Amino acid sequence: MFRYYGEWQRKDVVLEQTWYTPRQVEYHLKRAGFLSVEAQDRPLNSDQTIADFAGRTFFLARCR
Repeated sequence: MFRYYGEWQRKDVVLEQTWYTPRQVEYHLKRAGFLSVEAQDRPLNSDQTIADFAGRTFFLARCR
């Protein structure tokens, strides 16, 4: 990542991600008080405009 503060400065970033099963995500969302948990898959062959979303699952959860 580069930022300009009178001169360009570089800062390295490490992003760590942890994989959880859909069942684990739903369990912990409900335990935290969320209701109506829905999983929405983005298949690998999806023609979404942002390819990074392919193969991922997104969760929609509503609170009480």
